[in-house]
Amino acid sequence: ELRYLYLSIGLALISLIFVILVFIHKKKTILSDNKPLTKEEASKLIVAGETEFVEFKSSLRWDYREEKVNKVLEIVILKSIAAFANAKGGTLFIGVTDDMDVIGLDNDFNTFKKKDVDYFELHLRKLINNQYGIAFSNENLSMKFLTFGEKTICVIQIYASSNPVFLKTKNNQGAEIEKFYVRSGNASQEIASLTEINEYVKVRFGK
Repeated sequence: ELRYLYLSIGLALISLIFVILVFIHKKKTILSDNKPLTKEEASKLIVAGETEFVEFKSSLRWDYREEKVNKVLEIVILKSIAAFANAKGGTLFIGVTDDMDVIGLDNDFNTFKKKDVDYFELHLRKLINNQYGIAFSNENLSMKFLTFGEKTICVIQIYASSNPVFLKTKNNQGAEIEKFYVRSGNASQEIASLTEINEYVKVRFGK
């Protein structure tokens, strides 16, 4: 009986080690496959339009309708990042309109003290780090800037997260709340029901 017990324990440990090794290998494979887009690859994605894996935003915080800075737009960017991370991942283009026109980031640049790519990137990374943490940013994001003619755009590749990602924001009363977004079709959709969130998390993340 003791032999059978030890044998069972040994097989269980071997199975556990095997599962862990497979998980680590899979994670490394996923990360190695997530290579930064080339300019040619980015061009093809832009021409193909918005999809389940591609989204366009005209700016980070410059409101073209109001012709002024609108920091609500920054929340929209963070929402898109969470939605991609909670789904299958995707690519977010900033400086491209819904009509697939490359308009660049000049208006965003002009809202900063230093009107250049470096300051834009510092500001955007700070927003992401403050919202989701540095670990998430390092593990689940790849950011680069591409120039088309005289127009510079920001390309953010978001990889599928291994944990649920919640967006922290404030309601109309000013109280801090958390929202859960997923990519559905070519839009970022909020799941508001706690029951639906729990069900989605169980299916998507196995938790």
